[in-house]
Amino acid sequence: MKPILDEVVNQKINSNEWLTDETARKDAIKILEAVISELGVEKCLAALDNQGFNGASYGYLLKPLHKEGMRRRELYLTSEDAI
Repeated sequence: MKPILDEVVNQKINSNEWLTDETARKDAIKILEAVISELGVEKCLAALDNQGFNGASYGYLLKPLHKEGMRRRELYLTSEDAI
């Protein structure tokens, strides 16, 4: 199977709903950041298992992604934008 983002982007472009995939790819990264930060490492690993992937195999990447996501969340929450 193709990666989920590629599948959705191809469907939308082929049906002329989207002209480009640029915005969707940038937005997918934002979604990934928010979901990992919100759920945490353990729930993301469980979600990977539930999706049919071996969650434990992705800890090497998930842990630093979560750490960076939380750092960014803290920056946002302490910024004037969040007030």
